Amino acid sequence: MENNKDGILLETGTNEIEIMEFTIDGNLYGINVAKVREIMLSAPVHPMPHAHPAVEGIFKPRDIVITVVDLPEYLSGHTEPKGEKDLFIITNFNKMHIAFRVHTVVGISRISWRDIQKPDNTVSGGADGVATGIAQCGKDLVTILDFEKIVAEIAPETGIQLSEVDAMGKREKRSEPVWVAEDSILLSQMIRTALTKAGYTNLRMFQNGAELWEALQACGVLLASLIPAEEWLFGYYARSGYAPVFGYAVEQVRVDRLCPAPGCRIEVCEFPGVEHYHYFDSRMHGRRSCIQHPKEDFLVIMADLRLGNGKLLVAWEADKIVGMAFTVMGDDTLYIKELLADTDAVQDTLLYEAAHIYKVQRMDYFIPSSADTLFLGMARVIRAEELLKVFAHKYPASELYIHIEGDEAIQENNGYYTVRDGFCFRERVPEKKYHTYTLDGFTRLLLEAEHPYMSLMLN
Repeated sequence: MENNKDGILLETGTNEIEIMEFTIDGNLYGINVAKVREIMLSAPVHPMPHAHPAVEGIFKPRDIVITVVDLPEYLSGHTEPKGEKDLFIITNFNKMHIAFRVHTVVGISRISWRDIQKPDNTVSGGADGVATGIAQCGKDLVTILDFEKIVAEIAPETGIQLSEVDAMGKREKRSEPVWVAEDSILLSQMIRTALTKAGYTNLRMFQNGAELWEALQACGVLLASLIPAEEWLFGYYARSGYAPVFGYAVEQVRVDRLCPAPGCRIEVCEFPGVEHYHYFDSRMHGRRSCIQHPKEDFLVIMADLRLGNGKLLVAWEADKIVGMAFTVMGDDTLYIKELLADTDAVQDTLLYEAAHIYKVQRMDYFIPSSADTLFLGMARVIRAEELLKVFAHKYPASELYIHIEGDEAIQENNGYYTVRDGFCFRERVPEKKYHTYTLDGFTRLLLEAEHPYMSLMLN
């Protein structure tokens, strides 16, 4: 049965998770439905030499080759006969498709995160265990497995490679708060280690999104943003009130249509200085609504660019920076991930030199778009009243009569709001007609007119 990502997942704003229950040797186990793509009957598998003992091999159900993990063998430590009625749970996480052999699939249970308990070390085996939680599903106790840990143990190269962090060189200490929600014990530990190596000292780790959500509300955050890792996740996060608002467009640039500026000098900059960041920062702040990057982020962006074999091109006129372009070469396409320039002529010069350096005749240029052709990120309003106060202050001539409903996660957001004369009132004016919005519709109402943009995100 195909997992319908648009219909099976959670209702708006609940602090719940859906667990798919399955059995191995009569014991109940569980996996987060969000990681499941499909369930199918087991099929013949092509063995792979020198693979981990728990790796059966590979098979190709349609147009993609999928690795098969014998979960009964992994859990028991010995080879078991394959049953004709065995099933494959096809998963997708960490950008990998993996099939896990199981004996039966029982069904799907919807439970609260609060009903999932962390097993103690005597049950889970501590850091070496693969149980990420114990869930009460009806009358049954279900062991939720840490599939990330299972895969990392079978194929360590698929996990977070700390060598990539080391390649960035010595990192300056950074005190900005970084909050991470991750139910996998292994991934949580690896993420903490990687961030610590990267210089981040103010870390808070949460066992699930519900805990982080509550912390966000408590500290006064007005708006949350995220970047879905895959297209189908836009629908998933929409059920929690997130709306796609960070739009962009891809412009295909032909070299023969460029008009480079005379007297403009282009250099490839590997290690930018203060003057480079100052130019970058000033141009980014010149945009109407754009996620900004402090100096520390700029250095991380540059390190990531180098690791991806990208280049920063800087345009000079005399001793003054007048433009820069962040470029990355794909398999057969040159991508201009960001371009900042004082004039159109400088922009053309940067694009022309990029084409010359990479020896291409055309390239894809990512630009902010009022048409919202494509979306990179999503946003969710956390505190509607406070955000409306900011809106009213910025647009004192605006007059809005809003009714928000359906926010089950933050019920304080539901209700009537009146915006006029530069103020926001939590009240309903009897003679006025109020427009009703769900939270994602409300988010679009406030942000779409701004055409917010995000670029150079480490996604």
